[in-house]
Amino acid sequence: MKNFKTKLFAAAMAAPLAMSGMSVFATEGETTATTATTAVIKKELTVPNGVTTPKATFKFNVTAKKVNSDEATPTNMPTISEKKVEYSANDTAPDSTTGNTKVITKSTGDIFEDVTFEHAGVYVYEVSEQANTYTTATNETMAYDVDKYTLNVYVTEENGSYAIKSITYGDNNEDKVTADSIAFQNTYTKKTSTIVDPEDPNFDGMVIKNTVTGDLGDKTRDFSYVVTVTSNGEKPDGATLTKYNAEGQAQATTTDSTMTLKHGEYIVAAGYPVGSTYVAYQSDDAPGYDVAATYEGTTGSASAVDKTGTATTASTAGFSGIITDKEDAITVTNTKTGNVNAGNIINNMPFLGLIAVALGGFIAYIALKRRQNA
Repeated sequence: MKNFKTKLFAAAMAAPLAMSGMSVFATEGETTATTATTAVIKKELTVPNGVTTPKATFKFNVTAKKVNSDEATPTNMPTISEKKVEYSANDTAPDSTTGNTKVITKSTGDIFEDVTFEHAGVYVYEVSEQANTYTTATNETMAYDVDKYTLNVYVTEENGSYAIKSITYGDNNEDKVTADSIAFQNTYTKKTSTIVDPEDPNFDGMVIKNTVTGDLGDKTRDFSYVVTVTSNGEKPDGATLTKYNAEGQAQATTTDSTMTLKHGEYIVAAGYPVGSTYVAYQSDDAPGYDVAATYEGTTGSASAVDKTGTATTASTAGFSGIITDKEDAITVTNTKTGNVNAGNIINNMPFLGLIAVALGGFIAYIALKRRQNA
């Protein structure tokens, strides 16, 4: 008798809710929070700073699972078409930045827009991302989101028509669910190629060149350089740091960050993950030489450093920054000038004096001979 009264009380409480249009359906694993009457798929694409956003299309399935307690069929549940989010190289503005990566967020419209429901009930859908929809090159990776989301769509009858009253999510991945959206998170990575020839049109690595100019510049002199490139604090597998002579012949491949360069010689960093951190500068304190470094590459990806690798706004000996997916070229010019002619005259004055004395003696000897012969 007591159990019957309890059930009767529960039914009496549920009746007003049903008449007011509020859903009283229960679904397994349902969260307590309800959303608006729409649901949007968000794509959060994480890419390295310095990378060109890939031209990628991400696709999502919204699969009908069941309505009330019945398994879904083509006739008892509306079929929802595949949803897409597209990226292009023009998508550059990040929604957030952490370290050397940024997140670019784009969204679908309401996935239930223009969907017609034929009767009241709880419609359960599963939302998932299709894998491998972006074709990667050999130096790229794309990690897909494997999470799946359950959407409980509450449809009620109002004035002879059926409409979504509320939507709840299944009890999973609540950290990626907001009031009206589901977030799928993908991560894109890219390495520069292993091409080491800066003259190659496909070269996308970093090159550090040493140039000596000026009348007194010694093009046979060695200048000391420090070049370090790391990803997450370590040198990645497959990455190289190679020294070349002025003729483009490889001299040494090393993990050591210290090298010496003569005029025309250069260092190439290839095969590094885009977004890697680098510091490249001339550490040599060459007496009498004026040092000036220039950078050619992606604007905003490099900052000037002095001969200790410390950031500076004055005269520069190199740069620090991030590896981009385009060529990053640093040229360090060592200039030494002076008055070459004046220096030679001053240095040769003793010899010129001796020549003058000898010439004078010779002229006097000739004159004396002529007098004797006369």
